Amino acid sequence: MNPFLIVSIVTLFLVFFIDWYVYQGLKTAVKNLKSSLQKFFIGAHWFFFAATIITIITALIINHYYWPKLFRSFWLPLVFISYLSKVFVILFILADDVRRTVKFIIYKLKGPTTEIGNGPRISRAKFLSQAGIIAGTIPFGVSIYGMSANAYNYQYRKIPLYIKNLPKAFIGKKIVQISDIHTGSLSFKNPVWEVVKNINKENPDLIFFTGDLVNDRSEELLEYKDILAHLKADTGIFSVLGNHDYGDYLPWPSQEEKEKNFNQLLTHQKEMGWDMLNNDHFIWSRKGSKAGIIGVENWSNKMRFPRYGDMEKAIKGMPLTDTNLLLSHDPSHWDYEILKKHKNIDVTFSGHTHGFQFGIETENWKWSPVQFVYKRWAGLYQEGHNQLYVNRGLGFIGYPGRIGILPEVSIFTLHSA
Repeated sequence: MNPFLIVSIVTLFLVFFIDWYVYQGLKTAVKNLKSSLQKFFIGAHWFFFAATIITIITALIINHYYWPKLFRSFWLPLVFISYLSKVFVILFILADDVRRTVKFIIYKLKGPTTEIGNGPRISRAKFLSQAGIIAGTIPFGVSIYGMSANAYNYQYRKIPLYIKNLPKAFIGKKIVQISDIHTGSLSFKNPVWEVVKNINKENPDLIFFTGDLVNDRSEELLEYKDILAHLKADTGIFSVLGNHDYGDYLPWPSQEEKEKNFNQLLTHQKEMGWDMLNNDHFIWSRKGSKAGIIGVENWSNKMRFPRYGDMEKAIKGMPLTDTNLLLSHDPSHWDYEILKKHKNIDVTFSGHTHGFQFGIETENWKWSPVQFVYKRWAGLYQEGHNQLYVNRGLGFIGYPGRIGILPEVSIFTLHSA
């Protein structure tokens, strides 16, 4: 049997179980409301259940990659968020069921002196049901806020970047880094236009893009290609590939189709005026000083992500330089290869993690679940004179929003340490 079919059938049963269980608590919670309100809440509950079932069945017939973008980008995450929130509701209802089960067992063991039918059973059940609904509403509300208020709430982070023995010719020069645009997830052009305008106002000497321009298909870029082509930098815009740019996550009809898609993405970037550093380098020369700008394809120590990066190929034939800057999508590359074999790389620029699009961040402290997977996941890190900056990403994937960890544009001014 098709594995996807098995997963879909299991999901259908799981959805029914969750909604049936939540329904029991909902009945109790709204019991004292007007009849019309009771019908409204219960009707809305089962309407959403029916819409979810239709969605799952539709996914069996039509691959969700071919669904309309707005439907794919908002409805699917909304379904996921709602059922995740319902798990919180179930925990409270389950607590009431456990309480009643314990009372029943005590009643059976001690006899009729324990009145299971009297006392505060109903009020406790109502309290726990209402508490469960409130508990489920909080993550749901926060998630909706993250989608509506934070998805395009771009943060422009200005970072003084101190590099050991940086030549005077490069002091004060400005680099802008953007990463993980994921154009296949974006739904609105105006915020992207604003980003381009704001970056150009900085008059950067260099712009670095550190991978994941699309989710899977090169055609996702077309809607935003002309906008991104307006980015300007005095010396150039340099780009590397991220794990999503290869199309590895789609079931292509043939290897030829996959390669065609990949080559189209490369062509689009060239037409935008971006210089791709696919295991290659560029020499930034100023007043007799040289800085190597090195770019590698995706390199990760996580086996689920592709490893196409080749540092040896990237630096082959490179002349002696005063400073070296590396663009590498996955920050694990820094720990597992750069620090061990390429100590001459002064600063590595990465992205990939998105900061999980979820977490808590203050001026002096940050936390996100992604830190249990990635040691370096947001901001500036340093080991000796070697530095790594992990950009939090401009776009999003999966959940179409941000909670706590906001999208960013990194603006670096170079200084000598």
